[in-house]
Amino acid sequence: MTIGPNKNFNRVHFSSKSVKHNTPDKIIKELDDEFHFNFDPAVPPRFGNFSGNGLLAHWGTPKSPSIVFVNPPYERGITERWTLKAWREISLGNCAVVVMLLPMRNSGSMRWIRHVGAEIRLCNKRLKFGDADEVAPFDSMIAILKK
Repeated sequence: MTIGPNKNFNRVHFSSKSVKHNTPDKIIKELDDEFHFNFDPAVPPRFGNFSGNGLLAHWGTPKSPSIVFVNPPYERGITERWTLKAWREISLGNCAVVVMLLPMRNSGSMRWIRHVGAEIRLCNKRLKFGDADEVAPFDSMIAILKK
């Protein structure tokens, strides 16, 4: 028996109706209780009133570094840009901490997060995002980046 690519498997496990996923309230409350966020560069933001392009804007300043929560769009290539942006903002001193909710898949964002030495917390079950009827077709993780 030859094992080859299974297009149905890939479609089922990495598809969704939207690349934007509203963070489950329970997850965001637990994380906010721990970190006390004051900025969210994704739209719509959970913290602060940011409404610009999070990939272009500074997330804080070295004089007043932010505690950032990010649940970026889960589109391949875009998620990687958000993880790179998070590391740049940490490196510039604009953020004290960046906490990201990310899909767990063997992608550029996962490799980058491991490469920069982020703390990774695996979610113990698949999450139900926003007003979805079902849980997500992918596992999730929390990545915590600090300078």
